[in-house]
Amino acid sequence: MISNFFEIEKKELNIPTLWDNNWDEIIGNADGVEKELIIVQARAASLLKKINDTGVSFARLAWLNLWTRNINLLDATFAAILSKSDFSLEIFTRIIFEYDMQVFAIFEPMLNSNMHRNDNSNIKIFDKNEFAKFESVKRLNAYAAWCLWSDKEYLESYLHKKTLDGIWDVEPTKELLDGFENEDQLRAYERIFGKLKIDLDEKQLKINRLKQQDSGQKNLNCINNLLNHNSELKEWHDKIKEIRGKNKNNNIYRPISFYELFNETEKSVAKRLSSLGMRFSYVTYSRGSLYMHGSTFTNFFYFGEDSITPKIVTHKSIIEKKASHIGSCCNNTFVILGILMDKLWPKKRM
Repeated sequence: MISNFFEIEKKELNIPTLWDNNWDEIIGNADGVEKELIIVQARAASLLKKINDTGVSFARLAWLNLWTRNINLLDATFAAILSKSDFSLEIFTRIIFEYDMQVFAIFEPMLNSNMHRNDNSNIKIFDKNEFAKFESVKRLNAYAAWCLWSDKEYLESYLHKKTLDGIWDVEPTKELLDGFENEDQLRAYERIFGKLKIDLDEKQLKINRLKQQDSGQKNLNCINNLLNHNSELKEWHDKIKEIRGKNKNNNIYRPISFYELFNETEKSVAKRLSSLGMRFSYVTYSRGSLYMHGSTFTNFFYFGEDSITPKIVTHKSIIEKKASHIGSCCNNTFVILGILMDKLWPKKRM
């Protein structure tokens, strides 16, 4: 429950001990693309072993958020391989594309940060004493604030009167039941659409509505308190509100992009890619969106010379190629997260 999230400084991280798995044996028993993915999972698990302090901060939670979503995506990719689901992998490719962009935006200041030349070497290295000044850790806080802002907007929609009225209004159910002339018609309806879950007790419905409101409002209050008062989040919350205010004054409503927090010209994925000189890669993002929004026709059929076949199963080589790409992208994220760990969980001196 989100409302238990408020006093985070009193909590501790509960880190799963995935590194205890017998990864060498698991990797040895695998082959092909599955082996590639398991190796990435093993690397991800090894990162958790380096967490030497279970104290909580929003930068650490943001790091774990990024870690968790990628490990879940790897698990989902295994399922897609098993079912030969090109549909799933197309959507996962779209998801990991955006995940990678967000992680790179967090890491980007480290790539552009000042480096000094070691007196005894011609190799440029990061000055670890200056690591705390790097913007990357602040951007982890920005990511946490941006995610919580999205959670807040969802809850506001969830608690809106029109939403609650639509969920708990008993009249549509009454009208539906009144439309059946007999029990046989009701049973025929349920065979097609599933069993009707009917609750016409208006008193109980009101109680359930109040429970939804109470639970949702507690969560919303908690998020608002964190965004307004937590020192790690407030700077970025103020930035988000500033952007939202400008949009409102210009009669614009659109989701605020994560990249916009650092460069107000990067108001979308396409504009972010343009600023990186990678606008051409937007087609990957767009292709996945076709699948997600159901707005494609040609991608759901095989068109033969004399026939058209629904696209249900895809050739193994295509599935493996797409799964391998997703694994590689997840690996990129885990590499970056490994680099960021030095600041979040510095090695303890003996």
